[in-house]
Amino acid sequence: MRFHLRRWVPWVVVMVAVVAAAAWPTTTRYGVDYQWSSRRITLFEKAVHFVSRDLQLRRMAAEIAGDQPMDEDGLVRLYDWVRSHVATTPPGFHVYDDHVLNILIRGYGARDQQAEALAALASYRGLPSRAIRLRAGETGESAVLTVISTGAKRVAFDVHYGVVFRRRDGSLADVDDLLRDQSLVAAAAPGLTIAGVPYERYIAGIAAPDLTFDRMELQKPWPRFKAEIRHLFGR
Repeated sequence: MRFHLRRWVPWVVVMVAVVAAAAWPTTTRYGVDYQWSSRRITLFEKAVHFVSRDLQLRRMAAEIAGDQPMDEDGLVRLYDWVRSHVATTPPGFHVYDDHVLNILIRGYGARDQQAEALAALASYRGLPSRAIRLRAGETGESAVLTVISTGAKRVAFDVHYGVVFRRRDGSLADVDDLLRDQSLVAAAAPGLTIAGVPYERYIAGIAAPDLTFDRMELQKPWPRFKAEIRHLFGR
């Protein structure tokens, strides 16, 4: 009997540790009309929500893009879908700042949220993506682009203003193309101004941000797990 008890002790310890970890209190943050709040939830609940969102985003991205390879036409299909299904927050509606999946489900969001909706879908189709905010001078306004890395180049879309940047041959323009040739921006958004400032001046700031793609990748369980482990050990 003592021998059998000794065999079960490690499993009991593991089970107790798992239950304790699942019940561990954590917090989740959310914003309404730019006012932040937090609420307490268990680690188990937080993990379940995380995995559920991951599965829903994978399914949604696959349904929108189809089974075809993610070439430039596939990217434009994703952009067209977000443009059609994620409207600008209607006047009088609350502005929610929460997970990107909720933006896709609600069907509306602020400019940066529209850009992140496209970035999330592209990321879940295997293309590192991010939203970037570009300012011009002291206007207080901005343009928000979705930048997507295809491997061969980094292409950009402006969901809010409905801008697809293209080269003269009709293919999607690389970010570097926009920096070298501002006429491509003018051709993509003829006459567009934001707060009285030509759109081209906003896009010229695309060189300033560090175009890394960590934010969207961390919405996925395995990259997030690795990041948390690195954080835990101070790396």
